[in-house]
Formats: sequence, C-alpha cells, structure tokens
Amino acid sequence: MVVPPSYAKQVVIHNETEHSVHVTGVFGSDAQVAEGKALIRDTVTIAPHSTATLGEHEYNMGTWTAVAAVHSVIAEHAESNSQAQFQPHVSGIVAAVHVVLKNDGGRFALAQSHVDE
Repeated sequence: MVVPPSYAKQVVIHNETEHSVHVTGVFGSDAQVAEGKALIRDTVTIAPHSTATLGEHEYNMGTWTAVAAVHSVIAEHAESNSQAQFQPHVSGIVAAVHVVLKNDGGRFALAQSHVDE
C-alpha cells in the first residue's frame, strides 16, 4: 500500500520573545538528498513579537519540478547562540505550518500552533 505524502510547503514563524532571532528554514527531504539534491536553507532575522514566512521552494528535476517540503526550523538567539530546533508534523499536503518561538526559562522553544490547508 502506498502511503500518501504529508508535508508543508511553507513555515510561518511568530517570535513571541523580547529578542531578535535568526531563524533558518531547511527545505527538502532525505530522499531528495539521496538523489543528489542539497537541502535548501532560507534564513531570516525576526524582530521581537514579529512574524516571518519562509518557503515555498522547488527542485528542478529536468522535465518536472518537485516540492522541497519544510524539513526543519532552527532558531538561534542573535547574541547568546542559544538554539532550538523543530520538525513539523502534518497530515496530507498543507500550504503552511505555523510555529511559535517562545523563551522558556532562558531557553528557546519552538512549538507548532496550527496549519493552513
């Protein structure tokens, strides 16, 4: 039985902290890497209490294109180098996964809030 695909095309990150944060969205899959495609990295600095959207990326497969799905999100404090990492969990193909970045006792924490179908 073939399992239907499950992935998000974009990630929307809301920074609920009091700090500017460097956020990197990593796009692609282990299968695409095995086929010789590099993971795509998209980095942005998000100001306190601001939101940024990363993605939609594709791989050129010659005569067709393949979606580079959201693989993971890495958030790094601009000064202290404190980090948090997150991998989305979705059912089916979704337009965007929303992630909230919080400061949890001096450490960053990323949590999925909802998805856009």
